[in-house]
Amino acid sequence: MLLSSPSIKALLIITFIFVITVLIVLASKGNKRLKLILASSFVIPLMISYLPERGADVSSQSERLYALEHHQAMYSSWVKTYEANFDSIDRSWQDFNKIIKDYEQKEYSRETTAKKLKEVLNNAMEHNREMLKVNSPPELPLEAQDIMVEMQKELQAISLTRIMIIEKSIKLLDEPNGKQKKHEEIVTDIKKLIVLNNPVYIDIMPKLYKLKAILMPV
Repeated sequence: MLLSSPSIKALLIITFIFVITVLIVLASKGNKRLKLILASSFVIPLMISYLPERGADVSSQSERLYALEHHQAMYSSWVKTYEANFDSIDRSWQDFNKIIKDYEQKEYSRETTAKKLKEVLNNAMEHNREMLKVNSPPELPLEAQDIMVEMQKELQAISLTRIMIIEKSIKLLDEPNGKQKKHEEIVTDIKKLIVLNNPVYIDIMPKLYKLKAILMPV
């Protein structure tokens, strides 16, 4: 298996040539030492000239391996942050839906519901500001960075849309006296707001597969 390597074959050929040359020199007449020196002056530089190339190959391979490991570490860190942001957006949305459901079942008053939604809104807006600080690692290939930027924009769009829905829901609950709608009407308006504006589910797996193909080639 080792002998199938082109570099090993080349080294064996050079060694064979050197041995044959030495045998020919020793078998010939005349100043054998001089002939041996002359033969060595031809064959040995040939062998030495091969070694730096081999060393360069090893160095290049080490650099590629280091770059690959570095890229994988940055990818893993970015994905971990992305998933944490995704989970945070989802938690805020679950909290919102639970509060609206409790209001629909008249477990909360209009004022209490609005107050609880404002807490959810503040958390969502704060997280959204933090999410804006996340960037794709500039050391990664441009193709990978483009995919990461696209994924981040999609997540940002979901966050902003849901913030808008929460804001409008609070506004419906905070209508001044004299303009207030009935409980059932407010619930209907909020549900309609959700159906018309809630973003569709995004499937991130195809993009993650592309990132792995770029950064973790088989």
